[in-house]
Amino acid sequence: MSPNITRVEGQTFVGANVQIDGGVGYVKCKFVKCNLVVTGVAPVQVAECAFEECRWSFTGPAANVFSFLKAMHQTEGKEMVEAIIREIRGLPAERQPLNPGLKSGGKIQ
Repeated sequence: MSPNITRVEGQTFVGANVQIDGGVGYVKCKFVKCNLVVTGVAPVQVAECAFEECRWSFTGPAANVFSFLKAMHQTEGKEMVEAIIREIRGLPAERQPLNPGLKSGGKIQ
């Protein structure tokens, strides 16, 4: 974890609203029935945590990216979104343009 991150270890949060990317690193924590908020303004630092019946919320820049991906998945950008999901899952990346018709070129770096 980055030295500028406050480390929280071994705590259990129940029914809490937690900004998961707010300059705090969570290690071996348990979140039960929490609302976990991702803003997209700081890196997410989570290691060996458990999540039970939690709700994830996206606000700010994270909400913008989420909306963009959702919109692209419903149009000709579906291949790009699927490639991102493959990368998240650790599956082999395809090194070809994701959609040659898109002006951006559409490759994941």
